[in-house]
Amino acid sequence: MPNGLTDQPPGFGLWTLTLLLVGFNEELISRGVVLSRLSRSFTAIPAVAVTAALFGLQHLSAFATTDRETYDVLTNVLASATYGFALAAFQYRFSWIWPLIVIHGLADFTSILARTSYGDLVVAVTCVIFVIYGLAALRHIARRAARARFRLPREPSGQASAMAPYSRPATAGQGCAAKGLRDQNDSHPAI
Repeated sequence: MPNGLTDQPPGFGLWTLTLLLVGFNEELISRGVVLSRLSRSFTAIPAVAVTAALFGLQHLSAFATTDRETYDVLTNVLASATYGFALAAFQYRFSWIWPLIVIHGLADFTSILARTSYGDLVVAVTCVIFVIYGLAALRHIARRAARARFRLPREPSGQASAMAPYSRPATAGQGCAAKGLRDQNDSHPAI
């Protein structure tokens, strides 16, 4: 904070407690419940992106709860969505919500109690940084998923795979019948 913080009523102590509780609540709902549920149905980037969009859209409530102008509220929605993208990517990759709760509370604390506003350029740069961080956090997950698509599943030792008849030659004593490939014209079992 270049110009520091201003002590607004009801004071730093109650603001700290309140905003940590806000961070706790929003992280448990957005990154705990919503992201967890979406990640069961979608791959990493869509699950994180939808979670971030929903998180940003919930900040439209500022229209009903404040007298802020439309541009200011919509900028906050966009900034919240990109911030939510970074936090959801962290949660998706590391599954560790406690740092997110503390970071969320501190971010709210510093933005609400700042002596001066950040300005559009700072908000825009911050949004870009959040998106870049989120994509970087998810990059290894996307690579791992892409590699997994091209690998055949490994069979537990001692079990033949469905490709076994075509993947290795028969050993001594294994005829076509042993491999399930008996000639239909052949009326006698393989020897």
